[in-house]
Amino acid sequence: MNEYFVYKEIDETEGAFHITDVSFPALMKKHISKHTTSLQPIYEAISNSFEATRDENDELIISLNFSQPGVSGIRELLAISVNDSGHGITPDDLARMKRLFDDSKGYNNLGSGRVQYLHFFHRTDIHTIFEDKGKKYEQRLVMSIGFYQNHHSVLWIGKPIEIDEKEKTETTFTFSLLRDEKDKKDYNELSSEKLREIIWSRYLGRFCLHAPHNPNIFIREFIMGVHDDKADMEIANSDIPVHEKSVSFNVNYTTYNNLGKLVKLDKSESFVLQSFKLPLQTQRSNEVKVMSKGEVVGNSGMKFPLVDGAPKIDDCYRLFLLSSNYLTDKDTDLHGQLTLNTAESLTKQRDVYNPEPTDILLEDIQSQTTENISNCYEVIKNSKVNAENKLQELIDRYSLDANTVNTLVKDPSVPALSVFKEVFNKQAEEKAKNYDELNAVYESLLELDPTSKSFTRVLKSKIEKVSSLVPELNRVELLNYTSKRKVILLLIEDILKKRLFIQRTQGKGGTDKSETMLHQILFPKKSEDTLNRNLWIINEDYIHYSGISETELGNLSFNGDSILREDLSEKEKEDLNAYRKQLDKRPDILLFPQERKCVIIELKSLSVDVTKYLSQVKTYAALLREFAKEDYLIDEFYCYLIGEEFGFDEVKRAENAFQEDFTGNFLFYENDKGVYGGEKRSPAKIRYEVYHYSKLLERAILRNKIFTDKISVDPNYDGNGLPESVNHK
Repeated sequence: MNEYFVYKEIDETEGAFHITDVSFPALMKKHISKHTTSLQPIYEAISNSFEATRDENDELIISLNFSQPGVSGIRELLAISVNDSGHGITPDDLARMKRLFDDSKGYNNLGSGRVQYLHFFHRTDIHTIFEDKGKKYEQRLVMSIGFYQNHHSVLWIGKPIEIDEKEKTETTFTFSLLRDEKDKKDYNELSSEKLREIIWSRYLGRFCLHAPHNPNIFIREFIMGVHDDKADMEIANSDIPVHEKSVSFNVNYTTYNNLGKLVKLDKSESFVLQSFKLPLQTQRSNEVKVMSKGEVVGNSGMKFPLVDGAPKIDDCYRLFLLSSNYLTDKDTDLHGQLTLNTAESLTKQRDVYNPEPTDILLEDIQSQTTENISNCYEVIKNSKVNAENKLQELIDRYSLDANTVNTLVKDPSVPALSVFKEVFNKQAEEKAKNYDELNAVYESLLELDPTSKSFTRVLKSKIEKVSSLVPELNRVELLNYTSKRKVILLLIEDILKKRLFIQRTQGKGGTDKSETMLHQILFPKKSEDTLNRNLWIINEDYIHYSGISETELGNLSFNGDSILREDLSEKEKEDLNAYRKQLDKRPDILLFPQERKCVIIELKSLSVDVTKYLSQVKTYAALLREFAKEDYLIDEFYCYLIGEEFGFDEVKRAENAFQEDFTGNFLFYENDKGVYGGEKRSPAKIRYEVYHYSKLLERAILRNKIFTDKISVDPNYDGNGLPESVNHK
């Protein structure tokens, strides 16, 4: 039985209360608040034990004493003790305990962590055996906020009692009587197994740094003071992973200067990164832990998703420990509360007393840590490169501003939605600011005095201001416009390269639906809305034409009026129906400009041999030329046959009138009398082009780049030639 589980009331004759000038109730309410972590007092005691112990010859025993389970099956934690075989609480240690903000152990180790004992428990009973001047002593200390009202003290100090020199030094902290009902749930749910997992996770960094010289840790369970040895757990040095690599690197300070810019300085701090290979049963992902005061920081604010999400390395995951004196200096007296600056928080610190705030940025520590890890491990490097490539693909695909994205998005592995939110929220903020400045300029025009000598100069400055703001606003709109087009171009490329899920799953022998897909993108069937469709891919002018898609020739109309003659003779009707019912033919896309011209576009599936359909488009043209009403008589036809699986020579063999364009991108046939007009009408002019989808796509990309090059989103692109980002990877 753990003898300290049974609390012994204080005999004031055996010691004395330490009177303090500090108002502990006010201190705990206003200055040292209760920690948000329910197990914080236990962590404080364990951390003290680590400081008191030396090596693997020491041990640390944590004991949980529960009540018998009640009717509901819940057992209540009656007490928890932390015992170590360290040097005990010496007179020097006791002197520091009396001085609340004593900094003799370091600037950031002021001892206020023990105030958490008072926040959480009514009683903290401390028993220690220490050595002083060659003699061994036993002493009891008790802490409680309950002492304060009557004794103006929170610490009772028992008289040291001399004991046998053979006794080993040790200290035991026993916590009992939780003050807050909310904390009881967390403590009642503890078990030796669960507590082992908690301690392992919190102190793994320390274990790794000190292995194989950590004290042996034992965790015990008691029921009403009776030891349940079946629940025993331990953490031994043999459980701790072996150190693998160490890397040192520097991170530069950043200042927010008086021009409102973040500037890197030559001044820097050193950081050390150490890696440990952990078995799969211990570590389930790669992980970076930030260290301070020899312990893992629970709240550093830093994240390393590229490392965390990377695959195993040699069938094992890695633990990375990041430490630096800089991090320790940034830690508070409450363990694990780092005060690190982000770029945003640093800019908010500038004032008359601090005109150029300077610090190391959290983002820089994150990025350089990730960079150094990826340089050491190829698997993580590849994972990082893949994430960065995907982010760059988003930048290219939607013509996002690269500088904005790289400034706002520090984690390239985040979902696209997060990227868009960051970027467009920033754009909206800047756009609103620009409009506000523009509006202020316009309103200030009322203040101008044309008779003033300074009128010309002032007016010029206002015009220059408007000139600087308007292009930026227009640039955002142009970005949105070109981004929409880029989506369409990328989708077509995906279809041509058979990347779409529906293409990859249809299997061999499945129906080739590429014609339908491309048709729907360029100009959906039965559609008449050319302005909001994507015929610009073929020719920018075509978005202004009236048109119709996938409609029988016999049912063509314009503004509700039938295009074909209604006075067909019986012989004409007979001829039209005699051979494949000519008026039932349905051209893929027909466009009718009002200058007696017509555009006919015929699309074929990727696998189709277009040479078999060379006459089809000319037939459509001939039927329209011969049978259209006089009001809709067409004199010129611009025809397109578009496919993918064909060669130029094949087309020329089928129709030797076709010639190769000087660019080598397409074939064309042009004839002033190339379209048959029947017995009553003369032949019409035709310009007939045969294209590969892939060549059309290349030309459309180039046309779109005319816009994006003017508003280049690549900070390293000078506008000459084509950036690498043109190709969709």
